[in-house]
This record gives sequence, C-alpha cells and structure tokens, in this order.
Amino acid sequence: MIHIGAIWGAVFANLPKFELMFPNYKFYYRLRDDKSKRDLLSCGAAAGVVAGFLSPLGGFMFAMEEASTFWSYKMTIRTFFISMICGLSIFFLNSIRENDYNIYDLVRFGNYLDDALFSMYEIPLFILLGIICGLIGSLWN
Repeated sequence: MIHIGAIWGAVFANLPKFELMFPNYKFYYRLRDDKSKRDLLSCGAAAGVVAGFLSPLGGFMFAMEEASTFWSYKMTIRTFFISMICGLSIFFLNSIRENDYNIYDLVRFGNYLDDALFSMYEIPLFILLGIICGLIGSLWN
C-alpha cells in the first residue's frame, strides 16, 4: 500500500495532459518542479501507510522519517492533512461495510484483556524477555 500510494502521488504530479484537463487554471505549473514531485510522492507514501495500517500518525511519521529528503513546515501541514483525510475515509468506508457508525471507534484501540491469548503468569516472562533483548540490542550497538 505504501508503494501504491507513492505511485499515485507521482502519477498525479506527472499527468501528461493536465494542462488540457484544466485549461483555465495555472496551478499545474507548480506541480512540475522536482520539489513538488517529491512532496507529492511523500504524501502518497503517507497515505499508503494509513491505508495499510489505519494509523494516521504512523503514516505522517513514515513520510517524515523515510519518504522525504527535505522537510518543511508546509510539508508537515500537507502530510498531516492527507494522513487525517485518508484515515477518516478508511474509517467511514469500513463503517459503511460493517453497518456500524460508532464514532468512538476512532479513538478506541480494542479491549485486549477479554480476548487475550496469553495468561497472566506470562507477563513477567514478557518483561524479562524485553529486558534481555534491550540489553543485547545495547551491546550490539
């Protein structure tokens, strides 16, 4: 989904006959330079992360860390906006499919204690495993 989103961003910036589709508007010249193409590609990659994982903040952070070469304040606003719009769109499409329009699902992360696949005696083992892996990672670095 990340690659598909980035491809759509690049396609939008490189539409061959964009001038013919909108002859009265001159905004397409702003999409032709390399900076705008890279920005659209980064926004598309962020939308792909959101579409794949339904995580708007994750898409924003991915675009900021991995998908862009230069970051600006304008890019922050645009990427955050596209991530939120994509997340809301996926949420509403899922709501329509399931016939469940519960707005609280936007901030609910599930009830993990009711359907947990582990027992309570395993939690100290998870903590111990986290400590051991953290120490091994710090020694490796």
